[in-house]
Amino acid sequence: MTTSLSSDVPVGYFSWAEYDIMAPVQAKSEKALAAAFISNCGARNFRLEALEALEKLNVTIDSYGSCHRNRDGSTGAF
Repeated sequence: MTTSLSSDVPVGYFSWAEYDIMAPVQAKSEKALAAAFISNCGARNFRLEALEALEKLNVTIDSYGSCHRNRDGSTGAF
């Protein structure tokens, strides 16, 4: 029993009672295939390029981070 999620018995630093982990999964309500949360616009990786390439292929992605943001925190679009 450790705090590692790969442990036979993982024990988190939080209370499992705070999260309804056994609740049924809610139906998907948004039409986007994926969501992106990218806020480090100067990162030296290809996250933004990958996001833009997927969108050029007509893959709908809701982007909530400060980079390439096209959605706000609610269910409505900008």
